[in-house]
Amino acid sequence: MRRSSTRTCAVAVAAAVCSLVAHGAENVDEEVVSSAAFETTGDQVQCLTLRTISDVHYPSNDKLVFEMRGGARYLNQLSGVCNGLTKERRFDANGANIGRLCKGQVITVTDQLGIVRGSCGLGDFQELATDR
Repeated sequence: MRRSSTRTCAVAVAAAVCSLVAHGAENVDEEVVSSAAFETTGDQVQCLTLRTISDVHYPSNDKLVFEMRGGARYLNQLSGVCNGLTKERRFDANGANIGRLCKGQVITVTDQLGIVRGSCGLGDFQELATDR
């Protein structure tokens, strides 16, 4: 009986929380995370669909850069400092926007033990200029 309730709880948590982790964080593309690389096009969107995100970069505790399938990149200036973001290189996105990340959604940074390090809100997703 205990095993069944644990499994049910794990499924419920997985459905309510989506966790994004940068792959190959030790091989971070310096061009992507350099503050000089944040030249925006002026276009912005309110939400990104999770399945279209190919990678996430963590240039600072108050900025995220999302690389999309197809080559587009979006800068998100967070609503405040999200402690531990650059160290942990992962966050949980909570809320009703299943399958999407949206402006105003709260993200929470946790360490490998699940201890909360910080939280903050997502801002607009500003498209970055590409000269590749």
